[in-house]
Amino acid sequence: MKHLVTMLMLSVATLGFSQSNNPEENKSQSKATVSDLKISITVDSKEELENSIKMEDIEEFMDMSDNDEQISFEIICNGEKISKDVNRSLTYKVKGNTSDRVGFLKSVEKVRTAAINFYNSKK
Repeated sequence: MKHLVTMLMLSVATLGFSQSNNPEENKSQSKATVSDLKISITVDSKEELENSIKMEDIEEFMDMSDNDEQISFEIICNGEKISKDVNRSLTYKVKGNTSDRVGFLKSVEKVRTAAINFYNSKK
């Protein structure tokens, strides 16, 4: 029994001291890159649309991307029920490139305005 306990303690001590004490050795060097940015928003009302899409947020997403990367923006507008199994809905999608930042942001603003008009036309 004495030999069993001694062997067990020796094994635990060996395993414990064999672990690396230097945390720098365990860190891996990796860089995250964004190569294709897709933003999709589903809304059910005009108020939800106006509160969920801020141009500053879109600009921030574009800042996270490298230059000359593909980007797409999509708004899915859900409307009221037309008949028993049919719901009214509309989808707008814009595709662009981060190198044409101004043009893409103008297109997003146009899509946002068109989506607001979709909800205004229901009244």
